[in-house]
Amino acid sequence: MEDRSGCGYVWTVSRGEWASKCSEDTTRPVNSQCQRQDGAIVADTLCSALPRPESPERGQNLSDCTYSATYGAFGTCTAYANSTTEGTQVAPVTSCTRIDGVKVADSYCGGGQSRPCTITYTPTYGAYGNCVRTTAGSTAGTQTATITACIRSSDGASVSTHNCVGKTQACTVSFASCGNFVQSTYVSSYGGTSVSTKAAGATLEARREAARVKCETDAPPAGFPFLRVCGVYDRADAKSTDVYAYYAKTATAAYQTGTVSNAEGLKYGTFSCSNN
Repeated sequence: MEDRSGCGYVWTVSRGEWASKCSEDTTRPVNSQCQRQDGAIVADTLCSALPRPESPERGQNLSDCTYSATYGAFGTCTAYANSTTEGTQVAPVTSCTRIDGVKVADSYCGGGQSRPCTITYTPTYGAYGNCVRTTAGSTAGTQTATITACIRSSDGASVSTHNCVGKTQACTVSFASCGNFVQSTYVSSYGGTSVSTKAAGATLEARREAARVKCETDAPPAGFPFLRVCGVYDRADAKSTDVYAYYAKTATAAYQTGTVSNAEGLKYGTFSCSNN
């Protein structure tokens, strides 16, 4: 008989799958066999002097965990780099729970929940401006209220008024558009009087607009209630813009049109006259 008295023996172990793929306390089966030093599997009794590996084995396995988040309220809407009205807002993670019910650090659930958002602007309006005619030959017009403040909804900040939308309303101008400017001598022969003022403004366009506004808004002289013709014209040298307004004592329409000749070489702009 072969003498095996000098052989050594060990437990050889094979382990099965963990019962849970996401748990700090789970089990897996352990299969142990007694192995002689030459590799032969022998009777378990030959390894009885050695502690046998416990089965099942208990341990932690977090190899396949999933996490669920609880989110807080969505924060401020932050505009995209190329937009003042479109952006994104984030709801932060307030609690993160592993699939086995264990609360873990919020970072396991990512950086929060985001969604697109729209930034709105709320204006504060001042008084309405002058009534501006919208159609030639008509008294129909519109006037715009100035924007005195503009508040961004996302953070309550006061921003440029250009971000807010203006407000307009319908209005009625005091006279309709008509043809050519009328010479004051022509007007005077029908019981009229003329009022001439020079409009102010840093540029010709600003002076022309100021003159047009005066034509449409200035009150008539005492005793001459009927505005018959109002003209805006520019000097040939573009240094000033003047307003000529002709008023009548009576509501005759005989001189609502006429021709203009002026030795100073004035160039004429927009002319208006009364409906009366």
